[in-house]
Amino acid sequence: MLWLHALASWWLVGVGVTVTLVHYPTFRDVSTDTFVTFHKRHATGMTMVVALPWVTQGLSAAWLLLGGYQPIVKVIAALSVVAVLLTVAVIVPAHSRLAHGFSDEAFSRLRAADRMRLIAFVAHALAATLAAYSYT
Repeated sequence: MLWLHALASWWLVGVGVTVTLVHYPTFRDVSTDTFVTFHKRHATGMTMVVALPWVTQGLSAAWLLLGGYQPIVKVIAALSVVAVLLTVAVIVPAHSRLAHGFSDEAFSRLRAADRMRLIAFVAHALAATLAAYSYT
């Protein structure tokens, strides 16, 4: 279960790096006339890319939290909550605002939370990998 959790976590790191460094910067390059359509395509595509890894990470985190693992494994599993909280509390609301048209304020909040989420993803994936190695 630790390896499945680590794999899902690294998938999300890869997506996060791509979004942070490549995709989000393009939001400013889209014209006002086409931004809503662009954003809708982004939201649909990203859902397809992250849905299975998020579910996998969530279910495996629950398994690790409820299982008979050492406390450090439970802490690692709980670290995924940071990314979830940032997503639910800041990133989703910012995207909801952007779905109606580009907003500098919403985009700034999105980018700041996205960077923090990426840091959480990387820390979590590293910790999950180290835990998986220690159990093999």
